[in-house]
Amino acid sequence: MKNPWLTIIGIGESGLQYLADVSQNRLESADIIIGPPRHLRLLGLSGSKVLEWPVPFSDGLKLLDKYKGKKVVVLVSGDPFWYGAAATILRKFSFDEIEVFPGPSTFGWAAARMGWSIEDISCVGLHAKPVEHIRSLIAPKRKILALMRDGDQVKSLAHYLSKLGFGQTKIRVFESLGGNNERIREIAAEEYNLVDVKHPVCVAICVDGLGSAIPLSTGIDDKFFETDGQITKSQIRALTITALAPQYGQHLWDLGAGSGSVSIEWLMRDKSLYATAVERDPSRCAIIEQNVKNLGLDNLSLHNGSNMEVIMTLKPPHAVFVGGGLTKELMKKLWAIVPRKTRLVANSVTLETETILQDALNEYGGNLIRFDISTARAIGSKNLWQPAYPITQWSIEK
Repeated sequence: MKNPWLTIIGIGESGLQYLADVSQNRLESADIIIGPPRHLRLLGLSGSKVLEWPVPFSDGLKLLDKYKGKKVVVLVSGDPFWYGAAATILRKFSFDEIEVFPGPSTFGWAAARMGWSIEDISCVGLHAKPVEHIRSLIAPKRKILALMRDGDQVKSLAHYLSKLGFGQTKIRVFESLGGNNERIREIAAEEYNLVDVKHPVCVAICVDGLGSAIPLSTGIDDKFFETDGQITKSQIRALTITALAPQYGQHLWDLGAGSGSVSIEWLMRDKSLYATAVERDPSRCAIIEQNVKNLGLDNLSLHNGSNMEVIMTLKPPHAVFVGGGLTKELMKKLWAIVPRKTRLVANSVTLETETILQDALNEYGGNLIRFDISTARAIGSKNLWQPAYPITQWSIEK
């Protein structure tokens, strides 16, 4: 049975208007009330039992720990479980210790102002992330609601959309939604000139322009990646991701990651996925970091070092891809340490590593496939097929 000592209350710019009586009672009976200065001012709260949530946010969790066991109320914005503080608090405290009273979410307010059905749009929280986080969502006619940190970040978003070729996108800027100071303005990304946008702020955008959208398919064009030439090419990458078969919440080891294209495409399949990339070359590690930033992804852990050394320190995987640095010793070590049901995929372009894959087929089983891909190229007034290096791929579920 729940016995909560901690109450989380979501409030909007309208203050307590939408709070149930039970939430008001929690405030009145609280030993300690903790919240951002804006919320405390909004509710007119002061006195010895009222504390401001400190900066950085993590210090507030220490404050909660200090008062654990007392009747504590935490004030947060809107719906605490929709890009709100509740999930972070629950990583430290048990749900049995907590009760939550959500207020109207900013997304709900913004959708009501736009006339958009929330189930048909993308809702993202950019207030603690870079604007590149929405890169994979940017496609003509797509509707997006985004929570923003401040006016400067809204400006950065407008410039980012313009840089990608979507400067025609109309940005509707919402400030203090639902409150007495609510303000709504609209401007094209390429014409953005607002200088007085105040927190709390969110934006609604319906993407427009001729920029390049990232396809929903696997094997996205190589042009989306920074590379020094060490990259699993688009067509082979599509076949590789298919063999790796990502599933909800799973973890990939990308060994000899090169430009990181395979682990990045793995992450693009679902936001629940995470990956660990291992790359020996420091300059390529920098390229991977840039690709992760450019494509707005989370959940990738990057290690600069040798495959054999790093894998002994990693959390067990659900799938493993070996794109570079394949040796007999690595193959034996992988087979020995990965859990049952792990999917292993390795690609080879050299005769030496192909021999390793043939030996793996003989010893462990699985599938061995060779891909020969040719591209039409003009020679004078004629065209001919120009073959790429053939790729040998071994795959198996342990």
